[in-house]
Amino acid sequence: MKLSYLPLALLAFASDLVFGANAPGLAAGVTGGGNAAPVYPKNINELKAYLQDAAPRVIVLNK
Repeated sequence: MKLSYLPLALLAFASDLVFGANAPGLAAGVTGGGNAAPVYPKNINELKAYLQDAAPRVIVLNK
């Protein structure tokens, strides 16, 4: 029974070696918000405005 888990454990270990522990995607290199105060957009228009300007900020989505 214990030997049946061995291939699964080896596969999990090998996939970590291949893909690494890094998150893929747009925000993969993001290190944090620095000292920017978080903002909570109340609607989609406010979110668009936050995303389109050049001000550094942390945007928190509740929904």
